[in-house]
Amino acid sequence: MNIVFLSKFMVQGYGVSEVIYQLSLQLQRLGQSVTILAEEFDQTFKHVDVLRIKSKSDERLYQIQALDPDIVCAHTSPYFEVLTEYRHFAKTLIYEHGDPTPELFEFDGRERSQIIENKKRAYREADGVIAISEFIKHEIDCPDALVIYNGCNHVPDLGKKDFTRYYPSDKLRVGMLSRFGEGENYYKNTKIAVELAKIDGVEVHVAGRGSEKDSEFFRDQGIRITRNLSDSEKITFLRSVDVLVSPSLWEGFNLPIVEAQALGTMAIAFDTGAHPETTPFIVDNIAGLDSLLQSLRVDRELLGKFSSKSYDFVHKKFSWDYAGLEFFRFINTLTTNSESPHTSYPQPFKPSVPRRLINLVTSKGYAGTVCYLLKKLRN
Repeated sequence: MNIVFLSKFMVQGYGVSEVIYQLSLQLQRLGQSVTILAEEFDQTFKHVDVLRIKSKSDERLYQIQALDPDIVCAHTSPYFEVLTEYRHFAKTLIYEHGDPTPELFEFDGRERSQIIENKKRAYREADGVIAISEFIKHEIDCPDALVIYNGCNHVPDLGKKDFTRYYPSDKLRVGMLSRFGEGENYYKNTKIAVELAKIDGVEVHVAGRGSEKDSEFFRDQGIRITRNLSDSEKITFLRSVDVLVSPSLWEGFNLPIVEAQALGTMAIAFDTGAHPETTPFIVDNIAGLDSLLQSLRVDRELLGKFSSKSYDFVHKKFSWDYAGLEFFRFINTLTTNSESPHTSYPQPFKPSVPRRLINLVTSKGYAGTVCYLLKKLRN
């Protein structure tokens, strides 16, 4: 089967690019032919065919048709909106990664709203829709969409981390992974790092893409900054921090917190977007985050237990092997007109540590909270 993926970017540092790459590798292992067409790409992604997509619609049509595809799958705008042009020679598929709420963008919110409206028509006209989380499936109001979670096994399995060598006097290394530019800085809520830096005994490290000028605000607040990491440097960063925090106000999946947990690092996220599907440790606000971080700082045994739980959680739940197989089953159904390509839809996430348990951190003192958490863990 010939599959063509369409994307605006195939560039290091973009989650969509990583998803396309990992799916392509899995599909090739299943004997399928994959070609990726993108407006911008770099040399990060080896072992897959990436070509520059034609900018003019008629040239693009001939380019795609010449590949003789069975499936044309769009991962980003503006290619969702033009899929109908290819329906006479291939099945069309939308792989929806989601769009942050337009109100979270100060400068181009109106344009983003229009893109979302245009995509609603595309969902109805495509032969199939895939969503990367239950949250996205609900947000795009597409009940027939198939949920295929991203995997975690693109990062090396370094095993669980040992916290026995730490002492209560050691600072807790809290990491955040974001972008420093103004465009996404607001919805990523990166400025929460300033509040975290005020917590006693916490050392904040922020890594992300951006210029020196973009990051100087955080550096001036005493936050340790690392810019423009390579893939190997990102892995080292995620493994080296004690806890990764995502205060993002919207996430369609949040691959970095899944990657961190796969590397043995506990991840804590705000109760927004798809976060409850991707980590068992959710807080409602900065007060809850503050209390939980203080608990972890003084009790490294607790940090070890929660880090171990995070590691087990993602390795059991997120697999590129499974994602690739589900995608193949789905497109096989599209081309053979069967009723269903999969045995069952992935079920909505139910936290192994109840959300109300983490929320108690905001209302109980340290001692009571830790005892309660440990009791629940033992049970």
